[in-house]
Amino acid sequence: MIPAWLAWWGVLSSVVLVISVPFQIAGFLTGSLAGYQAVPAIGLPALIFAPVFALWLLIKGVATPARRQAR
Repeated sequence: MIPAWLAWWGVLSSVVLVISVPFQIAGFLTGSLAGYQAVPAIGLPALIFAPVFALWLLIKGVATPARRQAR
């Protein structure tokens, strides 16, 4: 339904958020990457993925599965 590169981009960007946000909340992730400016930096892959994925679905659409006929 969507290209593999876009799917992997979404998976990897989600993994980055799942790992980095708890570390940031716990205080382990400090410095310039942990400030308010870092939220877009850490979430940038996800922020790019969401509109690209939405545009892909709007432009290309999703093929509906063929209906099975009753015997």
